[in-house]
Amino acid sequence: MIARELMTRDPVSISPQASVLEAAETMLRHRISGLPVVDSSGALVGMVTGSDLMRRAEIATGLRRSGFSEFQAGEERLAADYVRAHGKRVQHVMTGAPFVVPESASLEAIVDIMDRHNVKRVPVVDGRKLVGIVSRTDLLRALVEAVRHAPSESCGDREIKQRLLSIYTLESWAPLANIDVSVKDGNVEITGTISSEAQRAALIAAAESIPGVNCVTDKLVKTQISSARSPF
Repeated sequence: MIARELMTRDPVSISPQASVLEAAETMLRHRISGLPVVDSSGALVGMVTGSDLMRRAEIATGLRRSGFSEFQAGEERLAADYVRAHGKRVQHVMTGAPFVVPESASLEAIVDIMDRHNVKRVPVVDGRKLVGIVSRTDLLRALVEAVRHAPSESCGDREIKQRLLSIYTLESWAPLANIDVSVKDGNVEITGTISSEAQRAALIAAAESIPGVNCVTDKLVKTQISSARSPF
């Protein structure tokens, strides 16, 4: 899946000359927490989000610094803080140069941007022109569609075990040398030792992900000894 297939087309946007009040009202009206900022030619120039409007003089939440903190921030940062709290136009509070993707961007690339830069939405552009936006809500829709339309299949006991051992072989967290897997009538039993509860959860999740598995019986024992992987 790529951005073109997932994005919301013609997203609600706002002008950099619009007021902060208009931006807040627009977000409330459309029940969204962020807006692309576009100029008169349709080019993307920034993003304004609810977090950009948290530190405002109108609600007495402007960032206050004192003493060493004020000295450390420096005049440029202090001036920027003042503008963010008191500026009346979107251009004063928006985040410029947002992270963007082309229509051909993969879903993986979009999620990487969201995860790495802690953003909730990524604008999609054609050159500089805004053509869409991918939000976390769009990702949830993609997840639902993927699960609902996944091909139905059911593996037999032998294939279940082969698939599960293949997963464990590929994953560095799996303590291959310390565990054993048996499968009967679609019921998976995992025995052995682990060094963390995270390992337990991952071993079980891997088993549950295989079509044809009815249930997973956990007979794993947590120890303080580091788990080892088989060298073979």
